[in-house]
Amino acid sequence: MRTLSSISLLLSLFTLGCTSGGSIGADGRVSGIVASAEPEAALPPPGEIGVYWSVSSGSPDYGYFAGAGAFSPAGFELRLADPLPIEAQNDYGRGARLGVGTVFAFREGAAPAVGRDTTDAEDPSELGVLGAADRFAIIYRAGEFPLDGSGASHWAADFPEGYSCGRGVEATAGETFDSFEPVDCDLVELKMGDVDSDAFDFVNWT
Repeated sequence: MRTLSSISLLLSLFTLGCTSGGSIGADGRVSGIVASAEPEAALPPPGEIGVYWSVSSGSPDYGYFAGAGAFSPAGFELRLADPLPIEAQNDYGRGARLGVGTVFAFREGAAPAVGRDTTDAEDPSELGVLGAADRFAIIYRAGEFPLDGSGASHWAADFPEGYSCGRGVEATAGETFDSFEPVDCDLVELKMGDVDSDAFDFVNWT
């Protein structure tokens, strides 16, 4: 999952909300770290961030943009919709729903509209993408997991209902997909650089 075309990468922008500590509070606000993907590379000027939610429980797969925020060299802050729009959630049946959102950075003024992905652009530079939290995700869980113990349902039960943060775990021998483990949100790192480069390793969870 190294290219925008592989995950139809786009994000949405609303307004900046301040927070501290990095944990997701009752108001759905998150803060985290900004760093360069390449050693000693300069960080870009302040810009916009948002969250891209991957929906793969039906056919065809699609992406949904929901999230609000901004970044500077000092860090990033975002506000999450409460509850997460149903269109951004994976439906596993029997009331079990899961949202997996990746935080991305855009240059100022380049963030797309809220809603389902309607772009087929493949070049991140054309979209104004400046970086991504490739090894982390915002997790939204509703209902009870696991269901059948396969796919995302075998790790979703480790997360609380509502919003939390996850860190990618590489698939072990015999497994097809990566997974996520719970992590405090102040550890989420938004890396700046070319998201198509080898410096980025997106979590292949689906």
